[in-house]
Amino acid sequence: MIALRRLILLILALAALPAGAQPVPEYELKAAFVYNFVQFTEWPADSPWDSSPTLNLCVSASSPLSSALYALNDRAIRGRRLAVRFVGSYDALPGCHVLFLDAADRPRLAQIRKSLAGAAVLTISDDSDIIRDGVVIGLGLLDNNRMGFEVNLQAMRQARLTISSKLLRLSQPISQPISRPSH
Repeated sequence: MIALRRLILLILALAALPAGAQPVPEYELKAAFVYNFVQFTEWPADSPWDSSPTLNLCVSASSPLSSALYALNDRAIRGRRLAVRFVGSYDALPGCHVLFLDAADRPRLAQIRKSLAGAAVLTISDDSDIIRDGVVIGLGLLDNNRMGFEVNLQAMRQARLTISSKLLRLSQPISQPISRPSH
């Protein structure tokens, strides 16, 4: 209940600020959103979630968000330790509970989708092409130029995940993702 209050307060506080005037750096803000998404997601009983002492959050080491996500390493989430893993090969993705994808992952998207087929993995992205291709949660700008997120219910069901109804109520269609071009 306390975590839900914190999430709601964070989202309400952030929604009151224009995207360009945020006191929190963009990547740290996105990492905070990711952390809260994980807190309000449940994995199926037959997933690695049940047998693992850690919750593996995977991201490419070259992602602009990798440092901000790594700052979440070792944080507790529902009695488990969050372990940030840098992926180089997309063959081991089913060992991930959460996968953050960005523009640099576009060329490997078909391989990633194949590797994740049937896996209970919460996929999150801030890249418009990847969001349209069916990740569970897309981060971006709302029509009012504030950061927000949308949940793809079909992708959520395919991944056999359950996202809290409280979080789903805060989801809104995003008008444009807020990723930076990859270099």
